[in-house]
Amino acid sequence: MKTILTTLLPLLLVCSPVSMAQFVTGEELLNYCQSADDGEKSMCLGVIMGVRDTINTAQEWGSVRKTICIPENMSSSHLSKFVIKGLEGAPDSLQMNAAGQVWKLLYADFPCQ
Repeated sequence: MKTILTTLLPLLLVCSPVSMAQFVTGEELLNYCQSADDGEKSMCLGVIMGVRDTINTAQEWGSVRKTICIPENMSSSHLSKFVIKGLEGAPDSLQMNAAGQVWKLLYADFPCQ
């Protein structure tokens, strides 16, 4: 059962009808994060923190292995700097789902030791 959840959870997050209706690409997320508009900056932080909360919850419930260890005291604005840098460094991936991109970047930047 755990293996099934570990495999399906990321797919459900990316492919659910709700996420499909609200699909945001990496390019759109990068634009939100770099915008001078407070509403768009809030959208940026909301996506990033939503992914962070999903990762934390899935790891706490044991749905996925604990492979991402973000420091608990890291602010959302500091975390967004890692995401922006990662998105800028992967222009070929910008048309993909933003949530999946954020998950992948956090995995690369904050692996558990």
